[in-house]
Amino acid sequence: HFDPIDCDDEDFCTDDSCKASTGCQYVPHDCDDDNDCTDDYCTAGACVNEPVECDDGNACTDDACGALNGCTHTPWVVEVRCDDGDVCTADGCNPASGCDSQPIAGLCDDSDECTDDSCDPTDGC
Repeated sequence: HFDPIDCDDEDFCTDDSCKASTGCQYVPHDCDDDNDCTDDYCTAGACVNEPVECDDGNACTDDACGALNGCTHTPWVVEVRCDDGDVCTADGCNPASGCDSQPIAGLCDDSDECTDDSCDPTDGC
């Protein structure tokens, strides 16, 4: 008299079976949705496909996710994205804070102490 073995591991995220040659088998559910933009796992017997976080913490990149290639971090074209329209400043990007325009030191200095050097944001020196 042979009684079947109970292979139930009480884990709803596995398919349980018994093979005569190897005994109990516990095969995890395949929750992979073939989308690189999700973290895939099983909980309580149900597949979960949570969106991944692609923020690289760099304010000077556009962060995105493509289903086939995962997270991407495309650097900004600073001259376009951060142009403040002021010809008297140098436009840049700080990874921590984003666009950052600074006055250009000495831009309108004519080395004449008898003139008041200044820069007009539209016309320049």
